[in-house]
Amino acid sequence: MSYTLLSVSEPTARKQHKCIWCGQPIEVGEKHRHERSIYDGQFQDQRWHPECDDAFAEELRYEGGHELEFEPYGNQRPTRSAVGVGIGARQRGNRPHEPAILRPFQLGVK
Repeated sequence: MSYTLLSVSEPTARKQHKCIWCGQPIEVGEKHRHERSIYDGQFQDQRWHPECDDAFAEELRYEGGHELEFEPYGNQRPTRSAVGVGIGARQRGNRPHEPAILRPFQLGVK
């Protein structure tokens, strides 16, 4: 399994996008996490609500901190107050449009 993070940014959406975690829209004007990476030779371009990004990090810590399998668009969007790690605090990868995903994780790498 190989993973290369190409870029991470925190843009304000100029058009509507879809969050990889919950599947809900990231609306125009909403700040979000945008991540580009290569995972096992496949290019990935993922976007996350800040609260979904934090929920992923919480799940990852609960599971031991290295890999987490989840269904894209199949998780519930948490309220912003339910989590609080902060956008952009993690590095990870994801294969788009596959039912089960293992994502590498390095805490503290930006």
